Amino acid sequence: MPRKTGSIQVVFDMEELNLRRSDIDVKAFRPKLRLIGRTLVKQARHKVSKVGVSGPNEYPGRQTGKLRKAIKYRLFKSGFGLVLMQGMPDGAQEFYPSFLRYGAKRKRGGLLQARKNYIEETGTTNKEFAFQVVREAIDESLKGIFEK
Repeated sequence: MPRKTGSIQVVFDMEELNLRRSDIDVKAFRPKLRLIGRTLVKQARHKVSKVGVSGPNEYPGRQTGKLRKAIKYRLFKSGFGLVLMQGMPDGAQEFYPSFLRYGAKRKRGGLLQARKNYIEETGTTNKEFAFQVVREAIDESLKGIFEK
């Protein structure tokens, strides 16, 4: 049986800035993207760290911490973007975060109401921070190119 996977994710991509990739030094740029990724992961994990049962339209509550540990970021292979994503928690048979995001009907009746999308909200609230760091990274990487 194929493994069922999926992800909730936010993408920050350089294509929005209309720059050519050849103009930017990747070695100077990637550490700044890692800084953005660590900051976003930290804030997303903080949103799901409240201990206890969560209600509808709240951030998911923490019982075991597996959901929180599965929040990660990944840099693009090209080095010009990153993805903040909610992966599969350890030992999960189904993609549990999608049940939290969209809600579900229970077998014994009742309804699991949808929770807030902590990944998307983290991305939107930190968009200005991310673009400010990207601007700084572009300035540093362009300086290095013109000094050669």
